[in-house]
Amino acid sequence: MLHLSQQMRLLQKLTPQQIQYLKLLQLPTLALEQNIKMELEANPLLEEGVEDEIELEQSDDDTPPSPEEEAAAEEKKEDDFTFEDFLNDEETYTPKGEKQSSDDEDKDEFPIAAPTPLTEKLLDQLHLADVTDMGMLVAEEIIGNIDEDGYLHRDLESIVTDINLTHKLHLTVTQVEEVLKIIQRLEPPGIGSRSLQECLLIQLEFIKPDLDPVELAKTLIREHFEQFHVKDAATVASLLHISLTDAEKVIDLLSRLHSKPGRKSEESNGDDNVHDSLAAGLSDTLLKQLRERNTSRIDLLLAQEIIHCINGNGYFRGDLAIIVDNLNSMHHLQLTVDAAESMLRTIQQLEPKGIGARSAKESILIQLESLPPALDRVAVARKLLSEHFDEFTKKHYEQISKLMLIPLDDVKRVLDLISHLNPKPGEGTITAQENYLVPDFIVTKDENNFVIQLNDKNIPPLRINRNYRELMSKRNKATSAETKQFLKQKFDSAKWFIASIYQRRETMLKVMHAIVDRQRDFFETGEGLKPLIYKDIAETIRMDISTISRVVNGKYVQTDFGVYELRHFFSEGISTQSGEDVSNKEVKERIKEILATEDKSKPLSDEEIASILKEKGFNIARRTVAKYRESMMIPVARLRRSI
Repeated sequence: MLHLSQQMRLLQKLTPQQIQYLKLLQLPTLALEQNIKMELEANPLLEEGVEDEIELEQSDDDTPPSPEEEAAAEEKKEDDFTFEDFLNDEETYTPKGEKQSSDDEDKDEFPIAAPTPLTEKLLDQLHLADVTDMGMLVAEEIIGNIDEDGYLHRDLESIVTDINLTHKLHLTVTQVEEVLKIIQRLEPPGIGSRSLQECLLIQLEFIKPDLDPVELAKTLIREHFEQFHVKDAATVASLLHISLTDAEKVIDLLSRLHSKPGRKSEESNGDDNVHDSLAAGLSDTLLKQLRERNTSRIDLLLAQEIIHCINGNGYFRGDLAIIVDNLNSMHHLQLTVDAAESMLRTIQQLEPKGIGARSAKESILIQLESLPPALDRVAVARKLLSEHFDEFTKKHYEQISKLMLIPLDDVKRVLDLISHLNPKPGEGTITAQENYLVPDFIVTKDENNFVIQLNDKNIPPLRINRNYRELMSKRNKATSAETKQFLKQKFDSAKWFIASIYQRRETMLKVMHAIVDRQRDFFETGEGLKPLIYKDIAETIRMDISTISRVVNGKYVQTDFGVYELRHFFSEGISTQSGEDVSNKEVKERIKEILATEDKSKPLSDEEIASILKEKGFNIARRTVAKYRESMMIPVARLRRSI
C-alpha cells in the first residue's frame, strides 16, 4: 500500500568549484606551487603566461550581416559547443605586482625547501600500501579534512557526497570507512580518528598484546572512558578491580600515547616518541660510514634495519630479536641476536657518538668513552652517571657530593663536562627540508601605513592556451564533437582553477589586513599582542570561521621582528588590575623574562612567579603559571637549579 507524504529538508551542498577553492585556500605557498605544477601537467588548456591583449581574429568580410545571417547567428549561440562567451570573458591570474621579464633569476631568491607536511607523509605511505586508485582518491579527500591535531571532525556522509558530486561516482559510507581504517593505522597511529577514545584505542593496538597493561588499558578506554578524566591510580584500580600497582602501570602506558597524533612530529618536549624516525640525511651518513669500513652486504642489511628503528632523538627503539627473525625469514639468512647486538655497538661508535643508544644515560656514557682518558673529569663523570644517575637527573648536587666524597666544586666541573655532551645525538643535524621556512605573507611598514603582500613571486601567471581555444571555436569545422566536449571540460576546469587562485589571493589578503588592523601595536613594536579569536576576524570581513581557520592554519608571515605563524596572533585574553585585556602570550613573555633573571642556585617557584606577576598588574593564579610554564616546556624549579 502506497503512502504519500511531504518533507521539507534544508541541505547545503558545495559545488566542485567551491570544493576546489577551499582546498586551495588551506594550502601554504609551497604546497600551492606544487599544486599548480600538477594542474599544468594534467590540463593541456592551462599554461603559464600573461594573457596578451590581442583581439580575436575578425572575419575577412567586413560587410554588415543580413537579417537572415543574424537569425542564424542567434541560433548558433545556443549550440552546446559554443565557447565564444567564455572566450570573451577571459580570466588570467597574475600575482599582484608581478613584473614579467625574460630574466627568471629573481624567482629563485627565496629558498624553496620546507618541512614535509603530514599530508604528504600519509600519502607517501599509502602509495606503498595495497590501495587502489579509487582508494587513493577517497584517501586524499579524507586526509584533506584532517585537522592540525590529527582528528577527522567532518562526518563521512559529507565526504561521500563531495566525492560523488565531484567525480560522478556512487561510493557508499562503508567503502569510505574502510579507507579511513587504513589511514588510521598509518604512521603516526591514530591519525584520522574521530574522537580521543578512538585515537587511544588504535594506538593501543600497535603495542605488543603480551604486555600486561595493554588489555587493561583497552578495557579502561573502551568501557570507562567517561569516568577516566583524571589520572588517578585509585580511580583506575576501582574501575578495573585491580591493584594500585597494576593501575599505575596502566596510567604509565596511557601517558605514553599521543592525544594529538597530528602534532606528534612538531613537538619537542623530550619524549622519545617525538620524532617518527631518524632524519634521512643522518641515516645516509651512518650507512656511508659503514661502507667506508668495508662492511659486508649482509651486515649492511642488518645495519639498515637497526638504523630504521632509531628515532629522531637518536635512540634505538626496536627489538633486535624481531629484527633478526624478520631478516632471516625474508632473506633466508642465519643471523643471531648476538650479531645484531655487535652491529648495534658498532653503530653507536659512529658519528655522531652515542647514536643508537637505548637511553640518554647510555648515550652520554658512550660519548664519555670517546673522550681522552687523560682528562681527570672523565672517570668521575662515568662514575657519577653509572652509580648516581637518579640523583643527577633530579639535580641533587649536594647529595652527589656526599655520596662520591668529592667537593661541590668538583661536581660542578664534572657537570660542566657532561653539559657539553649531546643527550639526543639524533637532533644534531638539520636537513634541507627543516632549514628554511618560507612565509606566505610579507608585512612591512611604510611611514604610518603597513604594506601587506602575498609571497607569491614564485607562483606563475596562468592563462588559457590559445591554440586549444582555436580548436573550440565555432569557426573550426574540423574538430569533432567528441573532441570539443573533452576540450570544454578541460576549459571549464582551467577557468575554475584560475578563478579559485584569484579568490584565494583576495581572501588571504582580507584576513591578513584584518589581523594587522587588530594587532597594529605588535607590528609596530614587536610586542603588545591583544586578545583575538577567529570569530573576531570572521565578523570583521564577514566570512565564516572555518574560512579563517583554513587561511590561518599552516601559514606564516614575515614581519620587521621575525617570522611568525599566523596562529601566534590569536590568543585568549587576561584582565589586568587596570581592567585592560591583554593576550596570554604577553603573560608568557613576562614569565620568560622573570625566569631569565632568576637566581639559578635558588630558582623561583610557581607561587613566587605568580606574586611577581601580580606586582606587575597580572592577576593569575599559581596553577595558571604552571600551565603556561609547561606549555613553554620550561621545567619546574628544582630542575632549573644549577650550582
